[in-house]
Amino acid sequence: MADTKYLQKRGPCWYLRVPKPPRFWQVRGEFVCTLRTPDLKVAQRLRNKYLFPLLAETAAADMLASLLRLQATAQDSIAGQISELRRELSGKTGGLTLAEAQGQFIQHLASSRSYAPNTLERYTSSLGAARLLLGDDADPEAISKGDIVQFRDTLLNMPVAWQQRNVRPIAAEPGERRVSALSVSQCLMNMRRLFRWLIDEGRLTRRDNPCDGVTVARVTPKRKRAPAPEEAEALVHLPRPEAVDADAWHMMPLLGRYSGCRAGELSQLRVEDVGVEQGIRCFRITSRGEGRSLKTVSSERLVPIAERLAPHLDEILAERQAGQLVDAGDWQGKGGITKLANTFLKNYNKRAKAVAPDLSFHCWRVYANDAMATAGVDIGDRERLLGHRSTRTQSHYTPQNLRRLQKAVNSIP
Repeated sequence: MADTKYLQKRGPCWYLRVPKPPRFWQVRGEFVCTLRTPDLKVAQRLRNKYLFPLLAETAAADMLASLLRLQATAQDSIAGQISELRRELSGKTGGLTLAEAQGQFIQHLASSRSYAPNTLERYTSSLGAARLLLGDDADPEAISKGDIVQFRDTLLNMPVAWQQRNVRPIAAEPGERRVSALSVSQCLMNMRRLFRWLIDEGRLTRRDNPCDGVTVARVTPKRKRAPAPEEAEALVHLPRPEAVDADAWHMMPLLGRYSGCRAGELSQLRVEDVGVEQGIRCFRITSRGEGRSLKTVSSERLVPIAERLAPHLDEILAERQAGQLVDAGDWQGKGGITKLANTFLKNYNKRAKAVAPDLSFHCWRVYANDAMATAGVDIGDRERLLGHRSTRTQSHYTPQNLRRLQKAVNSIP
């Protein structure tokens, strides 16, 4: 039987739980502190190395001194947790900086949610903007709604990509392109989530969220529409730039059109991901394998190969025995974050705007969904094919499922 003394599982994570803490801890009732790990062995190691010595201390000063010593020698991955534990046991309120709060929130998302690395990078970048403009040492307890309003107004006047310039934040010059209202709105949304998590976790004594009610006027969301028939043909035959691989330029629009898959999913397809399941030829969209990632857990799926796509696919397979199906030009960014299909998308989306300003590669997902809906395909089957997160879809595939899904992709013109 697993040793879980002083450990308690809450949701996906383990917590330290001391029902009767020593008197010198100055904690009323039981003591509970999240370890932010779903791994029992990691939780046991943290408990054995850091909690047990604290239970043996005879004075608060000695106990806090031990924590400081342990924090100095702890591995980087858990030093932050020790710092947090030291603050809680010292009986202090507040003291958490905005930089520390952001770091803990990102660590929480990484350990307990199914976010892809690129999504975590967007959270980090968005919250990093708040740190730069409000200050790393800003106290989340003291940040007011007025501060958030000022942050919003300042961000709306910043030039595009100002964070990448590594210079002091400065307003855009006259005529210079500024950060979009949509980007600022998303940044405020992430800040709101950060404060809500801090409050719900008891890391702040305040109960109000300073981001509530702070919005951006006239936010225009990205329009998503399916291309008309003549636009669809134009998008399949766009002129190829020299920077993009010829096979990728030819195949990616066809793959997107007849599968509805995301560009990142298609760029990760390997020859061995084309196979036969229950007598039906399919793509295996999977995160299994080195360097692979998907947007959500529900993105792991089988997608039958449409009859209209099969001849083009066979031409590629005749040339390749293994490896990537197409080379869409992934780009390795800072911190090991990979932008999938970066070269292809950068060039394709630019040329798609010449067909219509509101078209991009993503319109193929809308095209596939609309075409299947028009053909009477059930919404559950469409969600399964597109990899949408839904409680309606099931993780297993029966022969009847796959035959229905095959019929669905064959309905796409």
